[in-house]
Amino acid sequence: MAKSIVVIGGGIVGSSTAYYLSKHSGYTPGKDKITILESTSVASAASGKSGGFLAEDWHGPDTASLAELSFSLHKELADTYDGVNNWEYRPVNALSLLGQVGPKKGKLDESKKKGAHWLNDNIVDKCTVMGTPPSTAQVTPEALVKTLAEHSKADIVIASPVKISRDNDGKISSVRAETREGDNIEISATDIVLTAGPWTGRVAEKLLTPAEAKKCRVDGQRAHSIIVRPSQGRELSNHCLFTMVKERSTTHEPEIYCRPKGTAYICGAGDSVALPDDASQVVPSKSAIAELKAQSALISDYFNETMSVEKEQACYLPISSSHSPIIGKVSEGIYIGAGHSVWGITNGPGTDNDLNEDNPETLIAPGILEGRALSIDEDTLEPLTEGRHGLLYRCQRKIDDNIGGIQGWIALKAINVFINKKRLPHDALRESFILARTHHPNIISLLNAYESDRIYVLALPLQPLPLSMILSYPDFVPSFSPFSHIARSIIYQLLLAIEYLHSDEVGIAHRDVNPSNVAVDGNGCVKLLDFGVAFEYGCGMEDEHPNGGMYFELATGAYRAPELLFGSRAYDARSTDLWSLGVTLSTFFSHLTSYNCSTSPRTNSTSSISSSISTSSQGGLVRLDAPITLPGLPDMSTRRQSFHKVQNQSRWSRKTLFDASHGEIGLASSILSVRGPITDDSWPVSKVFYYKEFN
Repeated sequence: MAKSIVVIGGGIVGSSTAYYLSKHSGYTPGKDKITILESTSVASAASGKSGGFLAEDWHGPDTASLAELSFSLHKELADTYDGVNNWEYRPVNALSLLGQVGPKKGKLDESKKKGAHWLNDNIVDKCTVMGTPPSTAQVTPEALVKTLAEHSKADIVIASPVKISRDNDGKISSVRAETREGDNIEISATDIVLTAGPWTGRVAEKLLTPAEAKKCRVDGQRAHSIIVRPSQGRELSNHCLFTMVKERSTTHEPEIYCRPKGTAYICGAGDSVALPDDASQVVPSKSAIAELKAQSALISDYFNETMSVEKEQACYLPISSSHSPIIGKVSEGIYIGAGHSVWGITNGPGTDNDLNEDNPETLIAPGILEGRALSIDEDTLEPLTEGRHGLLYRCQRKIDDNIGGIQGWIALKAINVFINKKRLPHDALRESFILARTHHPNIISLLNAYESDRIYVLALPLQPLPLSMILSYPDFVPSFSPFSHIARSIIYQLLLAIEYLHSDEVGIAHRDVNPSNVAVDGNGCVKLLDFGVAFEYGCGMEDEHPNGGMYFELATGAYRAPELLFGSRAYDARSTDLWSLGVTLSTFFSHLTSYNCSTSPRTNSTSSISSSISTSSQGGLVRLDAPITLPGLPDMSTRRQSFHKVQNQSRWSRKTLFDASHGEIGLASSILSVRGPITDDSWPVSKVFYYKEFN
C-alpha cells in the first residue's frame, strides 16, 4: 500500500522526519509521498531563531542516547552536504563563566579566560571548560533545517491544518488545511506526524480525539536573542559561553555563541507571554532585547555601542507537560515528535531516525514504514521469576546496542491474557498503552509489546536492583554513613514519579506502590515498575469491575490502603497511591529481622535479576540536582552463588508499618491500632470507604 505521510510543522524535527523518511529503505519515491504542512514558512519559529549549540553528553537519562545518536547524525549530515559551508557546522569549545561586576585586584591572568580573549578582565572570576571537540559543536539552524527540507524532496504546503478525515474503519484518509488567503485544500494522508514545536498541543486539540490529544500536551515559553557583529578588527574566538554574572543583587545568565563568520548569537531573557496563534505573530519584547544588550556589554567591550545588531528576535521553546520530549506513536496512523525544549536542534535528527533506549518510542521513520521490531537472541533467554499473572524473563538483543538496560539485557514480561477466562484487575494491554504514553526518567520505559498464542509480552529495560533488595541489605540502616543521602535520593526520585503520574496532564494512579515495584537502573536512576493494575482517569474506569465500580482486589499486603482493604468500589485512586507510598517510605526506617529459608528456583531467579550487573557497574543513585554514590552494596553474583551452595540460609526482612502477616482482618486491626479508630474527625475520608460500604 502506498504511503502518503503528512508532517505538520517545518522546523528541525519536521524537516528531519521528512528527510529520514525519504531515505528509509521502506520508502519508494514515485509511489509514496511526503508533505510538509507548515503554517508560515520552513524554519520560521524556534528552529530558525535558536543558537544551534550541539552537545553529545550533557543530557539526562531520558534523552542521553537520543542526544548521542543525534550528535553523530549531525556530523554525518555535515559530511554529506558540506555543512561547514552550508550551515556553518563546526566543533566548538564550551565554557562556563562565573563573574561579578566590579574592580579586581591586580592584572588578570589571561589563562583564566581559557582562550576567550574578548572577555572583560573586570568580569572574570572563573572560567571552566564544559566541553571540547569532538563532543561539542554548533550549527546555524535555519540553514540546516532548510537544507534537510530541500533534500527530503517533500511537497511543502504553506497552510494551517484544520481537520483530519478518517474512513469507516477509523484509518486516516486526509488532512484539510486552510491557506493564508482562506482557501481550503485537501491532502491525502495515510499517516500524520505532529512536529509543530510549541504549537503541537494546540494542533492536537484541533485535529485529534480528546484521548489522543491528551498524549500530546506541548506548550511554549518565550525566549529572546540577538545576533551582533563586533566592530571591525575585533575577532571572536571559537567558544560558546554559559555565563552567570552577578551585579549587585541581580544575576545575569546570557548565553553567548560565537559563530564562524564573525557574529555572536546572544540569548536569554525568558518570560511567560502566552503563545500566539502562529510563528508570524511572535514579536520580541523591547525591554528584553535591551536587557540582553546591556548584559552582553558587561561581559565584553566587543558588545558595547560600537557593535552592529543584525537581528533582534524571539521564539517559543516547546515544553511538554512531562518536561521530556514526547516521541512516538499516538494511535494508528498518528505520530508525534515534540517537546525538546532547548535541545531541539541537538536532538532533532535522532528523533526521526532510530530507536532510543531511554525514550523507546522514537521510531518515527521506521515506525511508519515498517513498524517497530525487537529481535532477541534466543540462546540468552532465561526465566527470572514468576508472578501471579505471568513470568518474567531476561534476554539480550541480537544487535548489541545496549538498548534499555545493562550490557544489552532486556526483560520480557509474559502475561496470560485469558487466565480462567475471567476479567482480572491486571490488564496487560492497558499497561502497555500507559507505558507507551508516559515519558519520565523515573518511570519504566516500554520497548515493545506484542501478543502471541494468548500470551501478551511486554519488552522492558532490565532493572537490576529492586528497592526491596536494597532494603533487605542488613547494613542499610540510619547508622550507615551514606544512608541519609541514598534514602533521600530514592525518596526524591520516587516522589517525582508519583507527582508526574498524578498530574492533571497525565492522570494515572499506579495502585500497587511497594518496594518490589521500585528499582534502580545501572545509572542509579530510580524506576517505578509494573503498571498492570494502574488506573487512568477520564477513561471510564470508574466502572471497571464486571459488577460495577472499581477493583479493590489489588495492591500488595501491608501496602494496601484502607479503601481497598475495606472493599470500597468507589475511591480516589491517587489517595491509595499516597497511602502505599507513605508505607513504602516508612520502611526505610523500620527494623530489620532475620529468618531462615530454603532456597528454591524462584529465589535463585529473583536474585539473578540483580546479578545481571556487577557491584562496580551499579553507579550512583542520581538525584537530579545532587548525584551521590551507593558504596558497600553486596556482590549480587556472590550472593547468587551462595544460594546454590546451602540449603538453609539466613535472610533479612524489614518490618512494615502495618502487619499483614495475619491476613486482611489482622492488617485492618494493625492499621486501626496505629492510626486510631475510624471517626469523622480522625479519618475525614472515612465516608468514602466505610459509611458508604457498610451503612
